[in-house]
This record gives sequence, structure tokens and C-alpha cells, in this order.
Amino acid sequence: MNGMVERMNNVILEGIGDSIGCRSSDILRHLNSLGIKINRSTLTRYLSKMELEDRIVVDGKGAGRRYSVNDIGLRLANQNRPIVPFSMDRLTYTPFFNDDQLSEIDSERVTDVGDTYASDIMEAMVIDLSFGSSSLEGNTYSLLDTQALIEYGEESSSADRQDTIMILNHKNAIKHAISTPSVTFFELRQIHSKLMESLIHPRDCGLIRSDRVNIHGSKYSPPIGRELITEAIEKIMSELGRINHPAEKAMYLMAAIPYVQPYADGNKRTGRLVMNIPLIHSGYPPMSFKNVDKSEYIKGMVSFYEFGYKKTISTVFLNAYKGAGQEYTSRYSYEQNPEAIAYRNQIKATVHHVISKGTDLQLAMELHGIPERLTGLLEVEVESVHEGNCSLYGLEDYFNSDTGMDI
Repeated sequence: MNGMVERMNNVILEGIGDSIGCRSSDILRHLNSLGIKINRSTLTRYLSKMELEDRIVVDGKGAGRRYSVNDIGLRLANQNRPIVPFSMDRLTYTPFFNDDQLSEIDSERVTDVGDTYASDIMEAMVIDLSFGSSSLEGNTYSLLDTQALIEYGEESSSADRQDTIMILNHKNAIKHAISTPSVTFFELRQIHSKLMESLIHPRDCGLIRSDRVNIHGSKYSPPIGRELITEAIEKIMSELGRINHPAEKAMYLMAAIPYVQPYADGNKRTGRLVMNIPLIHSGYPPMSFKNVDKSEYIKGMVSFYEFGYKKTISTVFLNAYKGAGQEYTSRYSYEQNPEAIAYRNQIKATVHHVISKGTDLQLAMELHGIPERLTGLLEVEVESVHEGNCSLYGLEDYFNSDTGMDI
């Protein structure tokens, strides 16, 4: 029953959204759009309880009552807020994104999936995710330092040895994640052990903790005892099996694993790596975290721990994934696509034909023997031509002529 109540609370909060003064009729309309049929008196009971729990703010009386989500930033700033115990119900899956947001994420997906995709992006992913995830832990390596360490073994002279180990551990754990087709309890432990090697006692690597842990800056109290924690992880694995969209799986793992805090240390970074498994093995670009605002990330995680509030952390994902998605899609689409190498000369001739003569792209591709499946690659190539790279396509005269365009 508590799980059903929590799910309904989250749906109601999503219905209120960012509105300042949302009416109950607006909330009912949102519920109806999701196929949830409740009457106004039932909704009022939910809203009254949420007001008592300080989850919403209510203004006005009677028909003039208006509802707003209690500001998460203000709630977290309250140092006198109560201790929040672990709740197994918090692990019951409810969506993080709406349909429009999922469509936005889907636009970043590439057409080819599986091992080829994973291997082609691995090098860039290892560097970016090692840097992004480690920086959220306070690591002092820059992106260039991270690249030098991973590619050439060059340690930063200004960094602490622990920072170097953290980056190298990320490298090993990410490579393991790329070769792991699905998330299991066993693989979760292996990834944690690779992330934390030489940073904690060897015994604690991949070992479910038995001691109490505290989360700095949060009033949330994680579960205690291996039996309860194991039950919670098994619940995560069970819920994961009924989630369809890879981005929803990713967000659920990113939030749920740190919520349980199964290990003595390294729980958030484990969640950040494991969340990428359903993404990359379904043809989606990885979430590298290199463009994530650390304060917003922390606020998002803590607000999920304490209040079950998802919007902040899902917004963090969406904002960062926009840039990362385009970047990795572009890299895979032609820079690291082996077919771009195989058809290199034909591609250049086709681009020359299209720009210099105004020939239809499909016709030019056919004339030069390029398969239709590479249409997207050619579109990117044509759009990328400019005065600075025109010689690659033999278009110097076109760009230097009076009729040429500087594009």
C-alpha cells in the first residue's frame, strides 16, 4: 500500500510541476492523461497529506486553493529537517521522464547498435567518463591530464596519487562495463571492486557493507545490515527487469544504487558507471558527466534520497546528455565509422559533386557507388564543408570564385 501511495504522490508532484499555483483540476487533467482515474475528494486527501509532509505549498481556500511543489533548494537548506530513514518503497520504479523528454533522448540514438558501436566509442568514453565521474568526487585531473594518463601513462605532477589511482580505476571499470551486456548483482560488485581497488581495503571491494554509513550534507539514513541491503539490491534488479526504455533504466540505476549505499564507499560513482550499461548496449551515447554541474548533481541526489523528488536529478541528466549525445553520435557517425574510411574517396567525390554542381545527394551517392545506409553520414559531411576545409573535397575554385558561398 505504501508503495502505491508513494507512486501516486510522485505522479501528483509531476502534475504540479513548476507551476506557481496549480489548480486541482489541472492535476486531475494530468492524472487522466496518464490513464489514472480518481475523483476530486480522493485527490484532496492526497494533497492534504502531502501538505502535512511539507512536500507541497498550498495557498488560498476552497475553490481558490492553489498548489505548488515545495522548493527543494529551500527544503535542503533547512538544517533542522528530520532524519529520513531508508524505505524499500522508494525503490519501486516510477518514470523519471515524460514522453517529450524520452523523444528528445531518442533523437540522440544511433542506428547501429551492439559490440561495434561500443568498441568504436570506447576510447572517447573511457576518457570522458573517467574525467567526468572523478571530477564529481573532487579529483584534480583536468580532461587533458586524464587523456594523457589513460593514453600515454603520463601522471599529472600536480595531482595527488589517490587522484591518479581513481582515474585508472575508472578506466578499468568502464572497460568492464562496456563488455557487460546487462546489469546483474554479480556485475555490480565487479564494477565496484574495479572502481575502488587500492582506494579502500581489498576486503571491502565489491563487499556488501555491514556497518553504518552517513551521507555528508543529507539527513537520509541508509539501510544497515547485509541482509537488508542485499534485499534492496535484489529489489533493484527485479524493478530493472520491468523498465523498458534504456534512459529510464539508466536513471533508475543512477538514483537507486546510491540510495541503498551498498558499499562502504564509492556508491555514487558505481551508479554513474553502471547506468551507462543499458545506454551503450542499446545504441545510445554514454552519459559522461563531464558537463554536469556538481552542486545541482548533489542537490538532485539528496532530494531523491530524502524526498523521493526526481525532477532535479533528471534535469541534470537531460541538460548534460544533450551535449554528450550529439558529441558521441557525431563521433560514431563518421569519424570512427569504419565505412567512412572504406568509402573515403567516394565520399569526397560525392560531396564535390553535390556542392559544385548542385546534384541531388541521393543521385550523387548512386553515381559514386555509396550505399544508401550512409546517407546520414553524407549529410553530415556536406553540411560540414567550409572555406577552411574545402581543399579536402577539391572545392578550392568553388570557394574562391565570385559565385561561391562561404559556408
